Amino acid sequence: MARPRCLLVAAIVFLLSCTAEIHEGVHGEDLSSCGNHRCGGHETCSTCPADCGSCAPAPDSGAGASDGGPSDAGTATLRPGPRPISQPPGATILTPGSNTIQTIINNAAAGTVFWFRAGIYSMTNGVRLSLKDNQKLVGELGAVLDGNRTQADAIYQSGGTGVEVQNLVVRNFTRFGIGFESAQTGTWNIHHNELTANRIGYRAGSNQWFHDNYLHHNIQYGMAGFLSNHTLIENNESSNDNTSNVSTADQGATKFAAWTNGIIRNNYIHDSQPWGTGNPHSRAAGSALWLDLSATAWGRTVENNLVEGNLVESCHQGGIEIELHTRTNIIRNNLVRNNHGYGVFISSSSGEAYGNTIVTNNATTGSRAIMMHEDLSRFSEAHNGVTGWELHDAYIHDNNCDVRVAVTGAPMAGLLLFNGAGNSYYTSKNNRFEGNSYRVANLGGSYWWWLGVLRGWSAWQSNGQDSGGSIGP
Repeated sequence: MARPRCLLVAAIVFLLSCTAEIHEGVHGEDLSSCGNHRCGGHETCSTCPADCGSCAPAPDSGAGASDGGPSDAGTATLRPGPRPISQPPGATILTPGSNTIQTIINNAAAGTVFWFRAGIYSMTNGVRLSLKDNQKLVGELGAVLDGNRTQADAIYQSGGTGVEVQNLVVRNFTRFGIGFESAQTGTWNIHHNELTANRIGYRAGSNQWFHDNYLHHNIQYGMAGFLSNHTLIENNESSNDNTSNVSTADQGATKFAAWTNGIIRNNYIHDSQPWGTGNPHSRAAGSALWLDLSATAWGRTVENNLVEGNLVESCHQGGIEIELHTRTNIIRNNLVRNNHGYGVFISSSSGEAYGNTIVTNNATTGSRAIMMHEDLSRFSEAHNGVTGWELHDAYIHDNNCDVRVAVTGAPMAGLLLFNGAGNSYYTSKNNRFEGNSYRVANLGGSYWWWLGVLRGWSAWQSNGQDSGGSIGP
C-alpha cells in the first residue's frame, strides 16, 4: 500500500508549488502542457494520456453553452464516487451491521488497512470514527456508513497523518459526513466516496487531498471548511446540495472560510437548491463556490487561494465569490453558466479574476456576469475583532462574458456601491476591468455600471475600463 502514500505526498508537494506560484503573482502559463497533471486547453485522454483523469467529469453541455469558448469536456468519463475495487492484501475485514467499528480501529496498529464489506453499517452509538497514523478505511462497492439522522458525524478528527478514506457511502449524519477540527494537522487522502443527506458532506481540515468524491443532496453545504491550510480539492462533483433552509445567511453548494494556500480546481458544481423553499425558480443569496472571510483576522499573513478549472452551472445562487478577503486570491479559467445570480463576484475584497467564461447567469432577473461590490456597512463588521473590510485592488481581466439573454436595466459588469460607499472605490482603490470580451444582445445597449450610472460600451471605456476589451453579437 505504498502507492497511495506516494500519491498523497505528490499532491501536497504540488499544492505547495502552486501556492508559491500565486504568492509570486505568476499567471498566464500554458495550462495545456501535456504531462503537467493539470486539466488545460483541449486535452483529452487520447491526446494526453499522462494527464488523463485530471479534469472534472464531462456533463451534458446543455443549452446556453458559449460557442467558441473553452471546452468543458474534461477527460474523466465516469461520475466520481465509489467504484468496483479489490480487497487490499492483508486488510482487516469488517462486516455489515457492526456498531463497534471504533473499537476495532482502536485495537489495531497504526498502518492497518480496514476493508468494509458491502452493506449498511449503522452508526447510532454516538461514537464517531477517529483513525491512527497511516490507517486506511477502504470500502467494497456498496459499503455504507449510515448515521440514521441520529448521529452527528461519521468521521471527525483533529490529527492523524498518512490516513486514507476511500470508496465509502457516508449518509444521514446530522453535522458532518467527514469532518475535521479547524486546527487539524497531519495529511489525509479522501477520495472516491459518496457523501449524501448529511448537514455538511465534507468539512475540510489542513494538508488534505480531497478528490474524486460525489457529494449530493446535503442539507447545508456539500463542501465547507474553516481555517484550513494547504488543502487541495479537485475532481469532485457537488450536485443538488443545500436542500433545506437551516441557516438563512450561511448555506449554499460550498463555502470555504478563512482559508490559506488552498486550491479548488476541476470540480463540477451544479444544481444547488434554493434553500429548501420548494420553489425551483427562486434565487437565494450566497454562492455556489464561495471563499468567505480573510484568514488575516485569525493572525495569518497570507491567503493565496486559487480557484481554477471548475464548471459551475444551474445553481440557485451566484457562481463564484470572493468576500471579505485582503490578500492574493485568484479565480481563473472556470466555466460559470446558467446560474441564478452573478457569474463571478468580488465583494469587499481584493482579488483577481481572469480567463473565465461566463454564460447567461441570472437570466430570469438580470444579467450580471462579472461584478465588484462594496457595502460600507461591511467595513466596520468585526470578525475575530478585526474590521476594515473593503474592495481594493480588484482586477478583472481577459474574461469571456456571454449574456445575450439580457434583461433591460440590469448591469452585466461593473462596480456596485451600497450604504454610503463613496466614489473613491471607482477612482482611487485600484479596482479595474481590462481586456474582457462581451457578447451582448444589443451592441448599442447599456450594460456596464460605473460611477453610479449604467453605461454603454464607449462611455464605459471612456471611464478607463476594459482597454483592450471587445464587444460582439
